[in-house]
Amino acid sequence: MTTDLLDRLRTSLVASYELERELGGGGMSRVFVASDRRLGRQIVIKVLNPELAEGISAQRFEREIQIAARLQHPNIVPVLNAGESEGLPYYTMPFVRGDSLRARLTGGRMDTRTALRVLADVARALAYAHDEGVIHRDIKPENVLIADGVALVADFGIAKAIDAARIDANGTTITQLGTALGTPAYMAPEQAAGDTNVDRRTDLYAWGVLAYECLAHAHPFADKRTPRELITAHLIAQPTPLSERAEVGVAITSVVMRCLAKAPDERPDTARDLLLALDAPGELIARAPRVNLPSIAILPFVNLSSDADNEYFSDGITEEILNVLAQDRGLRVAARSSSFAFKGQKVDLRTIAERLHVGTLLEGSVRRAGNRVRVNAQLVSATDGYQLWSDHFDRELTDIFAMQDEIASAIAATLRKALYERTGHVADRQAARPTTRSRPVADIEAYEAYLKGRFALHRRADGMHEARAHFERALALEPDFAEAHAGLANSYLWLGTHAALPPADAFARMRRHAEQALSLEPDLADAHYLLGYVALWYDWDAVACARHVRRALAIQENNAEALMLLAYLQFTRGQRADALAATEAAVQADPIGLTTLIGALSEYYLTGEYERGIALANRMLDEHPTSGEALRFRAMSIYTSGGDLAAARRDLEEAARLMRRSPFVLGHLAMVSALEGRPIETRALRDELVARSAKEAVPPITIAMANQALGDYDAAFEWFERAYEARDFLMIWLHVGPMFRVIPPGKSGPIADDPRWATLVRRVGLAP
Repeated sequence: MTTDLLDRLRTSLVASYELERELGGGGMSRVFVASDRRLGRQIVIKVLNPELAEGISAQRFEREIQIAARLQHPNIVPVLNAGESEGLPYYTMPFVRGDSLRARLTGGRMDTRTALRVLADVARALAYAHDEGVIHRDIKPENVLIADGVALVADFGIAKAIDAARIDANGTTITQLGTALGTPAYMAPEQAAGDTNVDRRTDLYAWGVLAYECLAHAHPFADKRTPRELITAHLIAQPTPLSERAEVGVAITSVVMRCLAKAPDERPDTARDLLLALDAPGELIARAPRVNLPSIAILPFVNLSSDADNEYFSDGITEEILNVLAQDRGLRVAARSSSFAFKGQKVDLRTIAERLHVGTLLEGSVRRAGNRVRVNAQLVSATDGYQLWSDHFDRELTDIFAMQDEIASAIAATLRKALYERTGHVADRQAARPTTRSRPVADIEAYEAYLKGRFALHRRADGMHEARAHFERALALEPDFAEAHAGLANSYLWLGTHAALPPADAFARMRRHAEQALSLEPDLADAHYLLGYVALWYDWDAVACARHVRRALAIQENNAEALMLLAYLQFTRGQRADALAATEAAVQADPIGLTTLIGALSEYYLTGEYERGIALANRMLDEHPTSGEALRFRAMSIYTSGGDLAAARRDLEEAARLMRRSPFVLGHLAMVSALEGRPIETRALRDELVARSAKEAVPPITIAMANQALGDYDAAFEWFERAYEARDFLMIWLHVGPMFRVIPPGKSGPIADDPRWATLVRRVGLAP
């Protein structure tokens, strides 16, 4: 009887504890609230149920509990003490003032945001405990306590302690008791089958069941009632995909369903993979599309100034208005690179709108005379050409920022009004950001230098040195110019990734200026995604990258650059489907922007989507026949997939001409040359790269690839080691890059099969 046991425990434990009441219990224990006499604090005492305690060595149990007691983590309820009373082993834990997750689920639906926070806390607890060699084996809502919004996992290591104590006592196994080492509703298939040799993936399965229940508001096998039915379902039944029952993003639905895989090898490898999915910025793009949002493309304003060199000014005014509008979560704004693709072209407005997937277009003109600026702007409906709004602005140059904000605010208000008149739908005002500039620039000359920097930056490889000079000029005039710091950081990204500066130099400067930009303007999306590039490509830190990308997309959910970085991050983590989804989102946000399309080409190549990559490169080259990057990626897809080597050579030779013999192009040309059986040419390409590396920033990985093409794996590893020391950004793809799977002539396998490769991959530390 409950009262009898409580009275007996009060008597036997009176020296140390004052027992107050029984809380209840589960399959393994009875739970009592008590006061620790020595420390004067409330605790809980968990006493093993008599039927479970039979045959268990209390001394062995206490020794095993010491392993669990070592766990000290904010999301774990620690074990304080263990002993034996009335012939029953017990252990003590702090009394947590809060509810169990079971109580929360039973009491009403948990909102998605809270559920994800709880699931992340549980995943953190699992990641820490697994690193310490402790498996839980009984993850369930009853063992998750929520106090002050924080989830804590209780009973870590208890099932293992019981198991070990019982085996030690009489040689039998605890699985004879059926549910002692797990709860039927949350048992992994290997547990249900009676396998005692379980590992951390057993906990990941239980976490998957828990996550499914929290997000779908129902157990994955909710129609099963008895323990036998539940165990059978875990062994053979497939749950309804979470994507059909919960409105969460692809990263989360994917990881939950992977956790529920029947075979342990098909589940995520570690709990840290769960955290990456929960923190995936892709959740911000995976929601159902808000089809009612008004959409707009801001076309480049025409320069009507007498000085043609003022082109940077008219482009800058256009881009500034676009950037202010892009922060409004109540609007969908086409990316700058797609809108500006139509600059100087006579294209029907309806055609432009169809290609950019927008319903309205803003066009205008800028005339500058001395310190006076006149801007004419008109907002046009793409479907019927109807003018929704127009105005003209005459301002002093010192009022340029107020004018930009005024135009942006007028457009936003007009679009929302038009949306309401068309659909009766009121735009989400809570999501909308104020269309105003938080830190107007005081020095107009600094602002002009900044606009010149942006103008040069959009020329990418051809303008990066010029862009840097203009941004540095802007900052010399106004050191607290946040956008200029972000622009300078962006120029260093291109300098570092296009072999113009060593990575250590470029990324250090990039980090410094991006961080300075955020210290001045915390909601600057560009600075956040630029720090994400530093984290992934230089620090090789996927978690930090995810944090920065999430922040960038929270500010501008259609930021194509941030979405492409997300795709790189997900591919690096082995999440191929999610990487492709992020790539498609980037292309949707920026459907004809050359930089975004080149990013898509790289993703298609990396993920093995060679035919899609070749088709996209063909379309790009129809419009941009001098795109060296399109030629390069088309050639890479051709030769890696075993295609026409002669065609690949033609593309790479033309790309080398257009891109001033880029080391990246020459590295791949060396591979094609080797595959064609031209070792003399391959060695010449390798030697050219080595000679150039003495006087310019040739990425060591390109020389490693040339040696790889020659089949000289020893020399290749020497240069891969140099690439590692230099933090060559392509090193992040050692474990997934198809270029490392090509088998050169005379070799029986690719360099990735060499035992030294696995060591190198582990040192980089990004392989999942």
